[in-house]
Amino acid sequence: GKSHGNDYRVTDRDAACVENAKWQLAMLLLLLGDNADRARSILSSFTPLFASKEDYLSYMDAMSSEGDRILYREDGSAEVRIN
Repeated sequence: GKSHGNDYRVTDRDAACVENAKWQLAMLLLLLGDNADRARSILSSFTPLFASKEDYLSYMDAMSSEGDRILYREDGSAEVRIN
């Protein structure tokens, strides 16, 4: 089915739930092991893309529009419309 559509169905519950949970737990172990040194390093060097929640929401609002976002040309190329 279509992702996020009303016809979407999970066909492999183990892969969708159990394996996903195992991966997330492994990532937590990497980040929080050794007194969370890796997580602290990531946080200390992180620079957010937006200065505030309001800046992010304003950006997301600007992305909303009516009509097609991608124009497909006969030569096989495509143009993305963001305005």
